[in-house]
Amino acid sequence: MEVATCDGAGQGSGFVVGQGLVATVAHVVENAQVVRVINGSMSTAGTVIGFDAGADVALVRTSADLPGKPLSWSSDVPEVGDEVAALGFTRGEPLSFKPGTVNSLDRKVIIDGVTRYGLLELDFAANHGNSGGPVINARGQAVGLVDAQTDYVNDQGAQSGERQGDRLAVAASTAQKDLERWRSDPESIRPPDCAEVIGPDGERMPADQYPQDIAQQAFQTLRIYFGSVNNGDYPTALAQLAHPVSVGEFARRVKSANDTDFEVGDVSLDAVGNPVVSLTFQSHQDAGDGPADRPEETCTRWSLDCQFSKVNGLWLIERARAHDHEPADQPCS
Repeated sequence: MEVATCDGAGQGSGFVVGQGLVATVAHVVENAQVVRVINGSMSTAGTVIGFDAGADVALVRTSADLPGKPLSWSSDVPEVGDEVAALGFTRGEPLSFKPGTVNSLDRKVIIDGVTRYGLLELDFAANHGNSGGPVINARGQAVGLVDAQTDYVNDQGAQSGERQGDRLAVAASTAQKDLERWRSDPESIRPPDCAEVIGPDGERMPADQYPQDIAQQAFQTLRIYFGSVNNGDYPTALAQLAHPVSVGEFARRVKSANDTDFEVGDVSLDAVGNPVVSLTFQSHQDAGDGPADRPEETCTRWSLDCQFSKVNGLWLIERARAHDHEPADQPCS
């Protein structure tokens, strides 16, 4: 799950709990201006329809149904010593599986000034991006949602170095109450208006220079696409394309590419109202992987107009072409 806010961009995890419904923790989608739910090479827009900061639980409705069956909840309360595992997307990388055990039950802590109750303490070392993902038992049923780290907070709300790497999780019994309520009575949560938008390189750009509702989403698409290429997360990169190819074919094209130094020219609308982002950037690649007419080139400067189309409620990359009267690619100076 990729989230754009007025202050920046963040990543988290979630899991399907019903048709078009994804559970996560509240801090992943807090103040979300754009929520993008990614499953394999598919992206869909998400709308927050339930948010409880105190319990740190949220529910997101997707514009398109995600493939696969909803994850079932365990009817049994976990016990200390039970084997569990966290599923999620660490730092935006491909899906990870982190096994561990339940250390303690019914933890009470203060996080960001809010007293939280009934948390599970787990001994796996989940990292940024795992928040909101499911904690599953040996039967593959959800017993909780990955939440805060125990070295971030202790029972008095102070920084703690004890139990480093352990995680807290929202218990299934806590999460289910909120999720079932929102399923039958969705909340209306208005996205914030931003004074700035976040560009493809993560930099802040004045919103009054760009059509905010369009630019924020188009920039997020570009940011995720290039970041995923650089991380080798090819399915997520493909999920930003309106017409994705096979993962194998795409990986062969970009396997050695590392893209940096982004500069946005302008954002315009084409004849049918779809956004076009003028973008220049630099790519470094292995010899043999350069442009078709210069395959041995290891550094290339690209100047492109990225055209977008609406898919599953999101502006995704339709195609990229050279700027008018300019070459699409040149050797780095």
